[in-house]
Amino acid sequence: MPNAVAKYRIFFLIAVFVLLPATAFAAVAALDTWVATHNNIDKFRVDLYAIDESNLPAVTYKYAVTDLYNGQGDDPALSHWALGIGLCARKVANPTPGPYTTPMDPAVCGTEYDNCVSTTYTVEHVADPTTGVDGIKFEDADEQLGFGETHLFHITVAGETGRGEIDVAIKAGGLTPAGTILGPLCQPSAVAMTGASVAGAGNATFAAVAAAVMFMGVLSVGVLRKK
Repeated sequence: MPNAVAKYRIFFLIAVFVLLPATAFAAVAALDTWVATHNNIDKFRVDLYAIDESNLPAVTYKYAVTDLYNGQGDDPALSHWALGIGLCARKVANPTPGPYTTPMDPAVCGTEYDNCVSTTYTVEHVADPTTGVDGIKFEDADEQLGFGETHLFHITVAGETGRGEIDVAIKAGGLTPAGTILGPLCQPSAVAMTGASVAGAGNATFAAVAAAVMFMGVLSVGVLRKK
């Protein structure tokens, strides 16, 4: 019986000190970055720096766009950028089409991003004819994004069906680099439902591990009582 108690205690410690920290790390590592390049020169960076699930079923995706280029040579200004949220555009609670003032987020401004700047863009829920990206477009900023500056964009979707790689593109001068980044999926299909499973992976994993920890704890107490 002492050996059984020791065994359960070992499992319990593994769950607490290994699995839970690993789950927290995985949740952080799930955030995504895309860098717009031209002629092997980094021009702009788009980050998905946070996902806020505190008001479910609404989920807020927090993106940051930073000007990386040092201004030497060809340095076209950002005209607009687009995110391919597709059918999720119908479920966007904020921002709605029209003027959108980029927020200043104290959680990242001055730490993750040295030079956050607030300005006003025009928002459209549209298929961008320039880049071909279908979803939400931010254009015609009151103040152009300057070298080393960051603009933040918070997009709240009320009722996503999944999460996965979506299209992202930037228009700057004659350049239209495109790529993919993590974002919401709203297609009512088997693929989207698979994405939904991926979307909740962080929370589901944490819940599963927490439940396992609780179970092991109860099991250990039961063994001790039987001893």
